[in-house]
Amino acid sequence: SNAVDYHGNVLAELNDFATEERIMIADIPKQGIKTIYSQIGDLFAWLCVLGFLIMIGLSFSKFKKT
Repeated sequence: SNAVDYHGNVLAELNDFATEERIMIADIPKQGIKTIYSQIGDLFAWLCVLGFLIMIGLSFSKFKKT
């Protein structure tokens, strides 16, 4: 397990296989760069689901016409 900041720097690391310790404590900054996910959330995933459903609907409508 790793704790990583928004620049990709590893702040803390815990090897589950090498130690009995199962608690990792790290100070992770709240401020950082804004990501696309923080701006639009799950919108892209829902658009993919919608597109998939539209494609299924179109494929069934083409079979009925022939």
